[in-house]
Amino acid sequence: MNDEPTVLRVQISYPGPSRTMPKLNAQVTLLPVMRFGLLCVVILSNLTGCSTDPVPQGGSSATSETHTIEFAERELNINQKTLPFPLYVSQLAEVLGPPDREVMLENNVTTWDELGIMVYEKKRGEPVISFAVAFREMDFDFCPSTPYEGVVRFGGVDLKADSTSSDLNEAGLSQDQLLDFLYVADQGEYQIIAELDDGLVEISIGLIEK
Repeated sequence: MNDEPTVLRVQISYPGPSRTMPKLNAQVTLLPVMRFGLLCVVILSNLTGCSTDPVPQGGSSATSETHTIEFAERELNINQKTLPFPLYVSQLAEVLGPPDREVMLENNVTTWDELGIMVYEKKRGEPVISFAVAFREMDFDFCPSTPYEGVVRFGGVDLKADSTSSDLNEAGLSQDQLLDFLYVADQGEYQIIAELDDGLVEISIGLIEK
C-alpha cells in the first residue's frame, strides 16, 4: 500500500487501528490501553472538522513504492543514514522530504500523503512518540491520502499490504488475545502493533509509556 527499493530502518510509533476510529469528526489522543501499549483512542469533540496547517515547503515528491521501511531496535536508518532516538520531525523531513500537512489535535500529527506515513508528537517540536504506516486509505483528516505501497521489514520478514497472519507470526508478532485483529511484538521499551483485516491495514512502532 520496481526498481531496487531504498531501505529505511525505522523505530517509533503506535498505531491508531482503523477499527477503533468511528467515522466522525473527533479529537484524538494517545492513551495506554491494556498490555499492548498505546492505541489511538477517539475523544468526541464539538469540532466540525480537523484544522490542518499546510507545510510551507510543499509536500514530499517521492512515492512509497520505492521504499522499504525496516523496524530495528532503537534507531531509524533512512537511505543509509542512521537516526538514533529520540527522533524529531525535522530529522525525518531531511530524509523523506517535507511533510504535506500537520494536524494539531490532542497530539500533533504530521503526515506525508504520498508516502502513506504519519507521525505523532505530544506537542510540536517534541520528540516523535509514534511512527505509523498506512496500507489503506482512512477517513480522518490526519491520515495519509495515499496508501503506502512499499515494504515494511521486521524480524527478517517483508510485510506488505497483502500479508497474512502467518507472515506476521513469522516476523515475531503474536495475535492479541482480546482484540484478534491486532498483532503485537515487544522490543524492550518499544512495541510494534499491526492491524490485519483481509490484508495488512496499518503497522506502527512506538515507545511504551510507563
